[in-house]
Amino acid sequence: MNTIKRSILCLLVLIVFSSLFLVCFNCGLDNGRGEDDSGQDYYYDDDDDDDMFTCESAWTFFGDCGYYLEDENGTPINPEDLIAWCEASEAFYSDTGYDCLMDNFGNCAAAESCIDDVLNDHSNDDTVPPVLSAGGWDPTVTTLDEVSDYDERMYYSFLFWSVCDPGNNLLPGGEVFVYQSGTTDPFILRDLTWADLNDPPDCDLNNVGDCDNPVRVGFDVFFAPESNPDAIPPGDYCVDIEATDNAGNFSNLLTNLCVTHNP
Repeated sequence: MNTIKRSILCLLVLIVFSSLFLVCFNCGLDNGRGEDDSGQDYYYDDDDDDDMFTCESAWTFFGDCGYYLEDENGTPINPEDLIAWCEASEAFYSDTGYDCLMDNFGNCAAAESCIDDVLNDHSNDDTVPPVLSAGGWDPTVTTLDEVSDYDERMYYSFLFWSVCDPGNNLLPGGEVFVYQSGTTDPFILRDLTWADLNDPPDCDLNNVGDCDNPVRVGFDVFFAPESNPDAIPPGDYCVDIEATDNAGNFSNLLTNLCVTHNP
């Protein structure tokens, strides 16, 4: 995030039933998303001959007030770069900041407010949590099938859900929590992150900003081998799911996603 500053300052995992679930991480079916269009490129469209003068005036005035801008790494942005971007007709954080500076030329307090307002508008997405939806199991009753690298067939089902994140920042540190339904007790005793589920191009968790087209994710849960079908007792198994993004914002809670193990 850019800021304004004063220049003077496939794994075996234990579950709670003391049994082994085999969890294979993979993505869901093709989500049908097209190319990402983040909408974050803004261009100043006025090609008047005085652009160069006004760009220099705006950003020189901003610097003369004792302010500077930092990039996301905390490195001050050179005023000459701001002027060059503006002169090249690429505005900094849309035209709003540029126009506001020109409208308030000579007023340093207003200049600070101009850029603060623009930064706040564009940083709001960092505080918006992920949105989980459309969760379930497929199939809803565990099925017996062959599994790669295993000598016998396994009872399994696929736990899935969809996710979007307006801030598009699930990676790299966002976490996923799968609970025993109605509790905060883990269903699987393993830390799970979005990075574990990221598998481009089928499920690209680097591009989840479009909530009209959420990305489907999930993993296979293997309940028991054919030779010992009661390793996990027969019955209904229900989970709740929530998650965080890279900024630690918690998603909504998907509840009561149930599968039946009935070998």
